Amino acid sequence: MPEQDQTETVPSVKGSRSMERLAQGPAAPLVRHVLSREVGAWVTMWPHYMAIQKAHLLMLNERGLISRENAHLVAKALNEIRMPQGAPAVVDGSDLYFIMEKLLIDTAGDAAGGRLHLGRSRNDMNAAAIRMIARDQLIEAFRGTLDLQNRLLDVAELHVHTIMPGLTHRQAAQPITFGFWLLGLAASIDRDLDRLRQAYRRTNLNPMGAAAFSGTRIDIDRERTTALLGFDGLVENALDAVASRDFLFDAAFAVGLQALAVGRAANDLIMWNSNLVGGIEVADATAGVSSIMPQKKNAIALEHCRSRAGAIVGALTGLFAIARGTFLEHARDASDMLAPFSAASEDGRSVRELFHEVLGSLQVFTDRLAQRAGNGFSTVTDVADWLAVEKSWSFRASHEVLARAVRIEIDRNPGAETISAAALDEASSLLGRKSPGIGDDELAQLLDPLRSVTDRRSRGGTSPASVRAMIAHLRTRSVQEDAWLTSSISALEHAEAQRETDFRTRASTGS
Repeated sequence: MPEQDQTETVPSVKGSRSMERLAQGPAAPLVRHVLSREVGAWVTMWPHYMAIQKAHLLMLNERGLISRENAHLVAKALNEIRMPQGAPAVVDGSDLYFIMEKLLIDTAGDAAGGRLHLGRSRNDMNAAAIRMIARDQLIEAFRGTLDLQNRLLDVAELHVHTIMPGLTHRQAAQPITFGFWLLGLAASIDRDLDRLRQAYRRTNLNPMGAAAFSGTRIDIDRERTTALLGFDGLVENALDAVASRDFLFDAAFAVGLQALAVGRAANDLIMWNSNLVGGIEVADATAGVSSIMPQKKNAIALEHCRSRAGAIVGALTGLFAIARGTFLEHARDASDMLAPFSAASEDGRSVRELFHEVLGSLQVFTDRLAQRAGNGFSTVTDVADWLAVEKSWSFRASHEVLARAVRIEIDRNPGAETISAAALDEASSLLGRKSPGIGDDELAQLLDPLRSVTDRRSRGGTSPASVRAMIAHLRTRSVQEDAWLTSSISALEHAEAQRETDFRTRASTGS
C-alpha cells in the first residue's frame, strides 16, 4: 500500500527567508526523494562552497561592493560556521546553499552576511562547486593512472623474454612475450592520460559571475575569482556556464575507456589463471574461494575489474539520459548528474587499484607459457616469410603452401601442433610449386618460438630490443605526465594558499 503522506505537504518552518515565495513547505515525497537525497552530497560540497564564499567575499571587498567592516564580519563568521551534523532538516525546502546562508547571517548579521550574495546566484555557485569536485576526481584519476602505468612498465621489464602464446579470435596466432602483452595495455593507458588531461583542461574553468544565467549588473571581477579558486580560465558565456555539464561527460568517458581496456586485460588474465590453462596464478590476497568446492581459488579481484568497467558504462549512459531530457538552460536535473559521475569515478578507481594490486603479486609460470608458445602452428607465418624473402615466392603463394601443409599434418594427426619438412614438400607439390628444399633441422629453427619473437625487430614488435625501446619511451612519457600532474597540483595549492592568506588577513584585521 502507498504511504499515507505521499500527498501531504509540510508547513513552511521559515528556516530560510528565501522560502517566503512559497505558501507551503515541500510535499513529503519531495523531501524524501529529492531534498533528503541531496544531503549525502553535502559533505563533498561544503569545502568547495566555503572556498567559493571566501573567494567571492575577497573579490567583492576589493571591488568596493562590501565594506571592510562587513567583510571582516563575514570572514569571521565563515571561520565559525560548521556544516550541521547528521541529517539537517530540509522540510522547509532548504538546500546546502540556503542552510549555509542562514548560518552566515545568523552569525554575521543581515547587514554583513546578507550582502555576500551580490553578483552571483546559487546556479553559478553550484556549477563552480561541481567543477571543483570533478577536477579533484580527475587529479586523483590521473595520479592513479600514472601509478598503474608505472606498475605495468615495471612488470613488463621483468618479462621482456617471457615467451607466451599470442592470440587472435581466442586462438593461437603467433608467439609474443608477456612483457609485450603488458605494453599493449600500457600504450592504451598512455592515451588515457592524455584524455584525462584534456578533460581536466575543459573542467577547470570558472563559471562564477554568470549569476543565474545572464550575467550581472554588479561590477564584479570574474578574473579575480578565477585566480582565487585555482581555475585556469573562464566559462565565458553566462548561459553556457550554468546550463552545461559536458565536462562531466569528458571525465566519465575518459575513466570509462580506461576501465574498459583494463577489464579486457583482466579477462585475458582470468583465462590464463584458469587451471585449464595455468600460465599464471593470482596471489591468495586477490583471490576468493568456493563455499562448496574446497579446491577452488577464484580470481575475484579481476572479476570485479570486469564488472565495474560495465558499471561505468551504465553511469555514462545515465549521464546522457539525464542531459537528453533538459533544455539549454539551468534546471535542477543537473544536480542529478553528480551521482552517476561520482559513481563512475569511484568505480574507475576500483578498477585501477584492483588491477594494480593483481599485477604486483602475480606469479607467472614462464616454462609453461614457453612450452605452449609454439602450439597451434603459431610459427608457420615465419616460414611463409622465409619463402617470400629467401626463395622469392610471392607471399600469397607461400601462404597457400603453408596452409595446405597445416591441413596435411592435421589430417594425419588431429593433435598435431607444427609442420614437418615432408608436409611442406607435399603441399608444395600439390599446389604446383617446386620444393623449397629445406630440411627438418632448418625448418625447426624457423619454427622456434624464441626465434619468432626475437626476429620481430620492427618498431613496436615483440623482439626484446623493441620492447625495451617501448618501455623507455613510455617511461619518458610517464615523467612528462608526472610533471604536468605536479604542476597542476602546485597551481591549485598556490591558489588555495593565496586565498587563505588574503582571507585570514580579512578575518583577523578587516584591513
